[in-house]
Amino acid sequence: MKAIKKTTQKAGEKAVRRSAKAAGLVEDTVDQGARAVHGIHRSISDLPFNVLHRLGVMDQTISEIKRIHDTSVDAIYETICDVNHRVSKMTEDLLEEEAVRPKKGPAKQQASA
Repeated sequence: MKAIKKTTQKAGEKAVRRSAKAAGLVEDTVDQGARAVHGIHRSISDLPFNVLHRLGVMDQTISEIKRIHDTSVDAIYETICDVNHRVSKMTEDLLEEEAVRPKKGPAKQQASA
């Protein structure tokens, strides 16, 4: 009986490791995607600011608007990465809890009279 319990426990631990690895892979993929989109977003948004700067139209105002824009965009993408990390951590924690939770055997069916 102990051998079965130990085998079941090892199988559960192995499943948790696989699931945690998958959660980490998803986290990394989302993080890399968000960082790539962030870079593209900044590159595209720089275009109109650069044109206005070259035209010399309200240079100081445009510079301040660009600074505010860039700060906001950076904060948004950092928040996306932070939420992604927190969700991944929560997923790992839930998987660990599930692995240590005692499993119930199959429900016994009662014969109907």
